[in-house]
This record gives sequence, C-alpha cells and structure tokens, in this order.
Amino acid sequence: MADYYKAISMLEAMKQYYSDDIKSNFDQAIAALRRCENIDKAEIIRMPKIVIRDKGYGSFEYPFGTMHHDNLYT
Repeated sequence: MADYYKAISMLEAMKQYYSDDIKSNFDQAIAALRRCENIDKAEIIRMPKIVIRDKGYGSFEYPFGTMHHDNLYT
C-alpha cells in the first residue's frame, strides 16, 4: 500500500507557507490522497488470501505467488 500518511503530512507542512488562494489547492490534494487511501484500504479488505497447502515433502503452507511454479486456473 502506498505511504499516504507521509505525503499528507508533507502537504500539510508545506501548506502554511502559501497564500490562502493556493491553500485550497493543497486541501483538494490532501482530500484526494485521503480518498485514495480509503480505496486502497477497502480493496485490501476485499482481496482473498490464497494459500497453497503442499502435502508433498513435509506438508507446509505458503502464500500463492511466492513460488516460481505457482499457477492459478479458474
């Protein structure tokens, strides 16, 4: 996930050095970043966690996509 907190805090700090008419642009950019952050959080919650259970050599689990031979067919 993107580091929105760092970007938002940087914009908040920079905003104080500009005139009022430009501050509204900063506010719009901060609002847009907060919306993107909320969308990213919602997408992470909805994404299913796919785990591979390998019952071959010792029975272990690992997240899908971490081994070079993983394929997912639907």
